[in-house]
Amino acid sequence: MTKEEILEQRLQRQHFTRQPHTNAAELVTALVAVQSQEYAGAKWALGLRLPGTTDELIDAAFNAGEILRTHVLRPTWHFVAPQDIRSLLQLTAPYIHALSDYYYRQKQLDAKVFLQCNSIIEKALRDNNYLTREELKEEFDKHGIETDTLRLAYIMMQAELEGLICSGPRKGKQFTYALMDERVPATKPLKREEALEQFTRRYFDGHGPATIHDMAKWSGLRIGDVKEGISLAGNSLQSEMVGKHEFWFTPLMPIENSNTDNVWMLPTYDEYVIGYKVNEVFMDVAKPQGSLTFDSTVMINGVLKGCWRRTINKKTAVFEVSMFTKPEKALRKQIEAACEKYATFFGVKAEVFFV
Repeated sequence: MTKEEILEQRLQRQHFTRQPHTNAAELVTALVAVQSQEYAGAKWALGLRLPGTTDELIDAAFNAGEILRTHVLRPTWHFVAPQDIRSLLQLTAPYIHALSDYYYRQKQLDAKVFLQCNSIIEKALRDNNYLTREELKEEFDKHGIETDTLRLAYIMMQAELEGLICSGPRKGKQFTYALMDERVPATKPLKREEALEQFTRRYFDGHGPATIHDMAKWSGLRIGDVKEGISLAGNSLQSEMVGKHEFWFTPLMPIENSNTDNVWMLPTYDEYVIGYKVNEVFMDVAKPQGSLTFDSTVMINGVLKGCWRRTINKKTAVFEVSMFTKPEKALRKQIEAACEKYATFFGVKAEVFFV
């Protein structure tokens, strides 16, 4: 397996060159989880992979509970499918709590305080009474619970990790919380080994070929957990050494020859970047030193070739594109077309400047 073959497989499995799904719920299920603390960028991450969808359609899916947004990996917000949320939390919540324990103690948050807070949350949200964080803060204030910004954030994250709450529909631009058992249909409980096997196999199916360290970094699980998951997956996973790294994957997909675009404007935290630790596979040798984790990137044929940023208003998205090497005229036109797709998704026009 060559680097180019790894990229071809990833482009298909991450739904750039192969796009079989027709809605956000199907896509999020296929990718297992999609990082979403930057909500607009996360919606575009789905839009990139769903032909013909729009910002409004993704919002509608979110508000209907077809996709949820909660703390589930590393820890940060991710889109997840309702049928997956409980089994994912079963695996990841203990590690996120362990990572957060120091900060809990810094804010005088212990089991007794969390129990009191969870009781307040449960009563406030009961009967589909969706509330914003600020509205829940008012409930805590009534009970004398201190809620500075960070303390409130940890209180709410803990309730998410315990499976008490998840996202509700938005109120205007504000996010709300819902009781998970009211928002999410009941699902069959899985034994830990069954949940781990499914999680591991699905990660490598949706992100592979990838390494053990890639999955550990993406999921927040320990290396030993990933190795156990691979063992549990048995013959459903294969591996191959490429250079000094062992890459794991479900059976290789046939490479489809298509006329799909080969230039994509990736948002910050896109799964194509954030889903891996071993990043030399998709990095351009011309890239300046430094990480691209916190950048919106221009991806060409699976390789990150530049960065971009935009300002957007009701009518126009203005793009500033900075390529690592000066683009030829034909490539500039492809990049401009990719920016126009972004603008169309959000219902505006595009203006593109190369800087």
